Amino acid sequence: MTEDRSSRRHVLIAILLIGGLALLAFVLPGAFRPKVSRKLYEARADMAHLANAIEGYRADCGAFPGNGEGLRALIVNPGLDSWQGPYVDKTAVAHDVWGTPYEYQSGKGEMRLVSAGPDKEMSTNDDIVEFISIEQAHER
Repeated sequence: MTEDRSSRRHVLIAILLIGGLALLAFVLPGAFRPKVSRKLYEARADMAHLANAIEGYRADCGAFPGNGEGLRALIVNPGLDSWQGPYVDKTAVAHDVWGTPYEYQSGKGEMRLVSAGPDKEMSTNDDIVEFISIEQAHER
């Protein structure tokens, strides 16, 4: 009888250990997932929001904000009667999720919005780029 209880106890301990290990296999990967992937998701969402605001500006004013006006034209009227903003909150245009200022360029019916990405340096492989031409804006 003692052997029977001992065997049951060993089986129960083995089941608990296997169950615990299986639980850890599901929980731990999420706990150690790098924060960069969450920030990349946030950065892309923020840039899509800014791109939509820029498209709203273009729809109201007939063109993308100029390079001299930049993203500031989304929150402060650059002197246009057709301006219907602000198109975004002022904190949205200040910088990306890593604290780096966005780079904005426009010209010839297109605009380019760039986040420096996790390394905080422009013109590197991790930059996040949102590019819209007037033709693409009409399709949206």
